[in-house]
Parts: sequence; structure tokens; C-alpha cells
Amino acid sequence: MNLEERIDQLEKQKKLLQDSIRKFKKRTEEAEGEVTIVKGIGMNSPEMKLAKQRIEELEEINRQHQKLNGELRQDNKKLALQVEDKVNQLRRSGGM
Repeated sequence: MNLEERIDQLEKQKKLLQDSIRKFKKRTEEAEGEVTIVKGIGMNSPEMKLAKQRIEELEEINRQHQKLNGELRQDNKKLALQVEDKVNQLRRSGGM
């Protein structure tokens, strides 16, 4: 292969690579645009707003349950002490 043929071959390869780069660049830009659209719609969609509202409701229910559980633990400790006191009184009085 002479030098001119080799240069022609390299020019063709260069053109193919440039075309491929342009196509990939265009596809990348389109994909980035679609991602932006999906993110924008997804975060502001009625479904997403409803989901966020439900999450807030569930978080409030969780806080209320944790508070109630804490109160129940305290009540259980108090009741356990009362039962223990009664048992000790009965033992001392000979009732047990």
C-alpha cells in the first residue's frame, strides 16, 4: 500500500470516528435532557406529592407510638413496683 492509499484510508477512518463521536454526543445530550425531564416531572408529580404526604403522616404516627411506648414502659415499671410491694406486704402479714 502506498502512502496516498494509506492517507486515504486514515482519512476515511477519521471521518467514521468523527461521525461516531457526533452521534454519541447527540445521544448523550438527548439522554441528559430526558433525565432532566423525568426528574422534574417525577418529583412534582401528584403521585410523588401524595407519597411525601403519606410519609409525613406515617412519621407522625411513629412519633406518637414511640411516645406511647415510653409512657407504657414507665407505667409497667410503676405497676411492677406496686405488685412487688403488695407481695412483700402479704408475705410479712403471713398471707402467703
